[in-house]
Amino acid sequence: MPALDDYSHISSYEDADGVLNGHSRKTIGNNTKLIKGESGTIYVRLHSTDVVVFNGDGTINLYTGDYRSKTTKDRLNRYTPQGFSVVQRDKEWYVERPDGTLENFREGHIIPEP
Repeated sequence: MPALDDYSHISSYEDADGVLNGHSRKTIGNNTKLIKGESGTIYVRLHSTDVVVFNGDGTINLYTGDYRSKTTKDRLNRYTPQGFSVVQRDKEWYVERPDGTLENFREGHIIPEP
């Protein structure tokens, strides 16, 4: 199985589609798969939860499936565009934007096209 670092460059729909290279699914790490749905949307699935969703319009949705673990946060940060990150402060999760502002993390959080 490839190391997670082999796919850490995935941060957009185009990156994910390139890694899939015409296939519908690919293992990209421990318990982590890249899956292209019938609609063309591409998912980063950790166990059975789609944690990062790459939409064809360039937007990205973030989910935890209520599993707010170090591994979930790692996958969210690994597969989002540079400058965006999921951080935790006083047990609360936030999305930090490139300008440093914090937004409360919510299921389906939308990151605009980079």
